[in-house]
Amino acid sequence: MISGALAVIDTATDEAVTLAELRGTIERQQREIELLNQKLQYLLHQRFGRKSEQTDSRQGSLFAPAEMEPEATEPEVESRPPAARVGGAGRRPCGACRERIGAQRSEQYDIVPPRFQVLEHVRYTYACPNCDQGLVTAPKAADPLPRSQVSPGLLAWIGAGKFVDGLPLHRQARILERRFGVGFTGTALSSWVMMAALRLLVPFTKAMEPHLLRRDYLHVDETTLQVLDEPERYAWQKSYLWVRATGAGTGPPILRVDYSPTRAGSVATGLLDGFAGYLEVDGYSGYNATAARDEVVMLGGRAHARRKFDTVIKSAGRLSREGALARDALHHIQQLYRIEKARKVQPPAVKRARRQTESRAVLDQLRHWLDAHLESAARSGGALATACGYLANQWPRLVRFVEDGRLQLDNNRAERHIRPIAVGRKTWLFCQSPAGAHATAAWYSVVETAKANGREPYHYLRWLFTELPKYLDAGLPLDPLFPWNTTPSDAGVSLRGRG
Repeated sequence: MISGALAVIDTATDEAVTLAELRGTIERQQREIELLNQKLQYLLHQRFGRKSEQTDSRQGSLFAPAEMEPEATEPEVESRPPAARVGGAGRRPCGACRERIGAQRSEQYDIVPPRFQVLEHVRYTYACPNCDQGLVTAPKAADPLPRSQVSPGLLAWIGAGKFVDGLPLHRQARILERRFGVGFTGTALSSWVMMAALRLLVPFTKAMEPHLLRRDYLHVDETTLQVLDEPERYAWQKSYLWVRATGAGTGPPILRVDYSPTRAGSVATGLLDGFAGYLEVDGYSGYNATAARDEVVMLGGRAHARRKFDTVIKSAGRLSREGALARDALHHIQQLYRIEKARKVQPPAVKRARRQTESRAVLDQLRHWLDAHLESAARSGGALATACGYLANQWPRLVRFVEDGRLQLDNNRAERHIRPIAVGRKTWLFCQSPAGAHATAAWYSVVETAKANGREPYHYLRWLFTELPKYLDAGLPLDPLFPWNTTPSDAGVSLRGRG
């Protein structure tokens, strides 16, 4: 009896437990359904309802029963029909003209491609019917190249294309024909470039020469050039373009580029005849004759010394003994550049005073390092011996920059103007004849001087080729036409950030 009673109690207990579990399951499912309904309502509102966060008291829950609608808690007011909307959703019309209260601006760069046109010049002829004084024709404006079809603008466009942008003449001729329908050949363009140099630019650059030689600080460097039809020379032999640039602090910059078939010292002597002052060059022995003159003070550039020690690292490796020594030398040289960078905008007098203390101390450290390693480097040979030997041989010239705050640490002023020549040389490759080489030198002299004085080359050349023929025909001095004597209003647009 007792066991049967216990069995009944256990069965009842199990049923009660099962019922409680079922109730709990139903409650959880109802809660989940409620949550899902809430999510569904939110998604429906996001998809079809207003995005404003204001609520509408007249709209109940989508799934709420009628008896659950909230009662009004505020007194009833007279209702009015909503105003008709104009043009869909939005604000109601204000009934007055809008007033401008501000503006939003934005900028875009645009370009107007070149447009070629034919300029027709008409000169009328007059005669008197009552006398025998003959015919009178209006004078013709001075042309850059008489008896040719080229205008100042076209000549400037061709010259800037080759000597500023590095476009060979045959490629420019192809552009003219294919894109603009102008059928000029590369030979015609070459002829115009040559005639412009001979008639206009050579006299112009010769007039610049005295102004350059009167300065007391010059940079000089040279670069190679291939000339095919050089008399008594093979086409593969190197010829040279020599670049002379006025130094900082001496006045507006002037550049002269000259051609010579050789790199002989006599060429440097001739180009610097009449010059007196500081001369900054590399370690080339061709300048020794000029250096022997009492009125010339030679400067050496640290950039060449720095490159030689950099060559040591690249050839021997940074972790080698030679590489470690080269890094020590470069550390001292870089210190000099850091000092100069910190004093870049200071007047020359202040720079000189700083150099006498800060730069002099670094130079003393570099000299101590050189004396300690020069002999061992010479015994080991290789790139380290070359670098240390160059530093020792050029030392008097390398330390002279402390004497004057205008002087530069290196010859980069001349090298910057050689770089466009080197870049252009990769595309037009060579000059056909010495005459073409001299023409190339004259063109580069003008465009590089224009750029150094902040003039946009094309606009300056266009203006120059308009004015220069008048001056030459009348025998007038050319000084007003030099880039440093012109203004953007009469010689074209200035280069941004230059001038």
